[in-house]
Amino acid sequence: MGKSPKRVRPSSCALVGSGVAFVLATNWLLLTAPGQLPSHFEGSGEITEWMSLGQYVTITCAFALGTALICGGARWYIPKIPDRAFNVAGPHSNYWTRPENRNEFNTKFIADLEWIGVLVTLIIVGVTCLSGITAAGVHVPFWIRPTVTVLPILTLLGYAGYIAYSRRYSPPPPTPRHPRP
Repeated sequence: MGKSPKRVRPSSCALVGSGVAFVLATNWLLLTAPGQLPSHFEGSGEITEWMSLGQYVTITCAFALGTALICGGARWYIPKIPDRAFNVAGPHSNYWTRPENRNEFNTKFIADLEWIGVLVTLIIVGVTCLSGITAAGVHVPFWIRPTVTVLPILTLLGYAGYIAYSRRYSPPPPTPRHPRP
């Protein structure tokens, strides 16, 4: 098993920041929203379903809590997973399954989970703000809805593609050995 990385990374700070944004958006919603909130929009922007404020907050808090446990908790649970439990596929699997490389793997894997958590939380924050503004009777221009929802989802898919298809998990190149004079 590897050790937990001790250094504070930008992904950790961003995850905490997105969590704070979620708490602020939820508190704003609780203080200003009417009893019913739109919970489903059609592509044209037409509201097709409504939900009580209590139900809405419960569901969004459950999603945010799940995201925090899975993505934010990775710093604590990933190092506790035994080396043999990781099924790293591909041509470099032998490199990452060696104990001496586990800390580097943990660091990369935890950062990836934290960035995914940031994006998921920002989607929840965007939808929460959009629902609160719409419930208050404010007309939201059409272009804002896809910007708030589709853009972060595309960013999340792009990041997943980056993780899957880049050389992020390729072993570092071997260091050249210089002959001693």
